[in-house]
Amino acid sequence: MILIEDLEIAPHLTYGEMMDRESGLCLAHLRLLHAWTAFRGQLGHPIRVNSGFRTESYNRKIGGSPRSRHLLGMAIDMQCAVIDLSDLEMIPMLICCGFRGIGRGDGWIHADVRSTATFWRYTDAGIVRDIEAYNVHEGG
Repeated sequence: MILIEDLEIAPHLTYGEMMDRESGLCLAHLRLLHAWTAFRGQLGHPIRVNSGFRTESYNRKIGGSPRSRHLLGMAIDMQCAVIDLSDLEMIPMLICCGFRGIGRGDGWIHADVRSTATFWRYTDAGIVRDIEAYNVHEGG
């Protein structure tokens, strides 16, 4: 028997990895699936998905932004055991693959497919603008 959680919605990405942890619903924007496919293919290593689609209820429960791209199926939080995805050197690859909103945590990233390049860091003091990432993106 095949479980819905095991169905691939993109190469190396299952319904279960993208589904809301509370309701079991799944929404994945086509631009996100394209960006994921390009990024995962270039990276060449397994990626652990920490969070994909979220319902408003679950997003509130975990303290997510009320305007989170997770609510639209346009965001994914991920990490890799082999490569530190939060390294600044990953920014050009993420942008090239189609991600535009990139938040760097400690060894993990939030990546989304908004229309404008935006970078931030998750710190103990809260969320702050990621000047280093802007500099890498702008070639400075």
